[in-house]
Amino acid sequence: MAFLKYTLLRIAFIIVSAIALYFVGARGLLLGVLAVIVGMLLSMLLLRKERDAVTASFVERKARKEMQFGKVAYEDNSYEDELVDGEAPAEADTVDPVQTDSAQTDPGA
Repeated sequence: MAFLKYTLLRIAFIIVSAIALYFVGARGLLLGVLAVIVGMLLSMLLLRKERDAVTASFVERKARKEMQFGKVAYEDNSYEDELVDGEAPAEADTVDPVQTDSAQTDPGA
C-alpha cells in the first residue's frame, strides 16, 4: 500500500508541476520534460517519509520470502550468486569446457 501511495503522490507532483509550468508559458515537449523533472525533484525533497516506508515494505517482503522458502532457497541463491560473480563454488566440481570426452566423435569427420 505504501508503494501505491508513493506512486500516486509522485504522479500528482508531476501533474501539478505541469499545470504550473503551463501557466508560466511552457508548451509541448518542453512542458512534459520540465514537469517530469520538477515533479521528480519535488518528490525527492518532500516525500522522504513515504520513500522510506516503501523501502521498509520491500525489505519486510524480502525477509518474509526468505523465511518462507527457508534455508535451501538461501543456499541456492548464494550458490547462483557465486556463479554469476565468477567465483568458483567450493563444493562444486569444476569442469573445463574446452576439454572434450574421448568417446565423442568429431561431427566434422
